[in-house]
Amino acid sequence: MSTAEVAHRSLLTIRDLIGSGGTTEAETYREAYARYASALWQLRQAMRKEAIATPLNLEDPVLIREQLPPANRDD
Repeated sequence: MSTAEVAHRSLLTIRDLIGSGGTTEAETYREAYARYASALWQLRQAMRKEAIATPLNLEDPVLIREQLPPANRDD
């Protein structure tokens, strides 16, 4: 299964959980969301690899700062 398909199916799982009456506070939702977030991260990295871009590193302080809204930056 492709990385994109895994991300899509993870999103569908969240949709189905909420659609069947689940809440965002439920453990099943949190687990599904964690899988979805991981799948999106893998998809993002795969897309960067195909575009011959440098993989993202969450430990990079510049990357972290650039992801914050302007009001939360210290620059």
